[in-house]
Amino acid sequence: MKNYQDFQLDDFLLDESFNRWARQESPPEEWKFWQDWLHRHPDKQEIAQQARLLIVGLDVKPYRDISEEEVQNQVYQIRAQTHQRRTLGSPSTSQFMWWARVAAMLVLTAGLGWSVWVFRKPVEQPIYTQLIKSSPVALIEKINTTNAPLSVPLPDGSLVLLQPASRISFSEHFMGAKREVYLTGEAFFNVQKNPLQPFYVHANEVVTRVLGTSFTVKAFENQANVQVAVRTGRVSVFARSDWQRAEKEVNSDVPGLVLTPNQQVVFNRQEGNFHRTIMPDPTIIRHRFANDVFVYDETSVTKVFAQLEEAYGIDIVFDEQLLKQCTITAKFQDEPLLEKLNLICQTIKASYQIVDAQIVISAPGCY
Repeated sequence: MKNYQDFQLDDFLLDESFNRWARQESPPEEWKFWQDWLHRHPDKQEIAQQARLLIVGLDVKPYRDISEEEVQNQVYQIRAQTHQRRTLGSPSTSQFMWWARVAAMLVLTAGLGWSVWVFRKPVEQPIYTQLIKSSPVALIEKINTTNAPLSVPLPDGSLVLLQPASRISFSEHFMGAKREVYLTGEAFFNVQKNPLQPFYVHANEVVTRVLGTSFTVKAFENQANVQVAVRTGRVSVFARSDWQRAEKEVNSDVPGLVLTPNQQVVFNRQEGNFHRTIMPDPTIIRHRFANDVFVYDETSVTKVFAQLEEAYGIDIVFDEQLLKQCTITAKFQDEPLLEKLNLICQTIKASYQIVDAQIVISAPGCY
């Protein structure tokens, strides 16, 4: 492991892990490492902050992608900034030396096969940062820097279970026609029902709308997908672009994707599309099946599928005429739903596929 305590400015600038943290692109474990490390080493906080501020305007690319002329041009620009600061008379000698170190680092790293250069355009802020800055009301922010979920009560009595390396912002009081929160990371929501004031979660390029339900949103800034999974109730999920367009139009219907219990959707941030499916481990949602015991004695599989469909709230599609002669004798207890289906399908020589949050059974039938 690297000895970060010996790091100087140029070391931090060239360290891949520190770069990811500075740009808010770290996975949760790495993000927490740097938070803890800086807390334990206050003597390094100033130089780390200098490096972080510089990194938001820097990038690192292979040297083969940039010419020697461009490298020299970047060195010249930094020297010009140094000269300008000295002319204004505000910086101290130590600040001048700081800029000189950066210029020297550019030349050094170019010789090693890498080049660091200043962006000519501002670095785009993370979506979460943009959202909370554009909020018309003052927001409270909660950040989970621990290794365990953090319970966050909301003003309306709703409860959020905020996962590590995640943060959420919301107003002190939910006023007006909407209850809105802003999330980066992962959180489980248990929302108080209020049809007159819908609840909205803004997370990356996705907006989730609910009246009262429980669900999970996973939307880390550095991950390729946004995921919404529903435990109880119904939620509507929208692409932010569709949502923003509809918000500007009067009486416009927002094209959203409706999710019901045990369903989830994955939004591909690069391609801008949704993929709906069932949760990996669906749970029973009907109280009369709460003991999770299913006993069958020469029972028609059509009745078995109908009962499982009701218990889990998931559509099971099959040809009733084809399977009406198929029967099973079995006792299911705490087996997951998909394991139950595997056992049933083996018995009747069938198979199943998950298609758009439905389970589709294919079978030759029984004669």
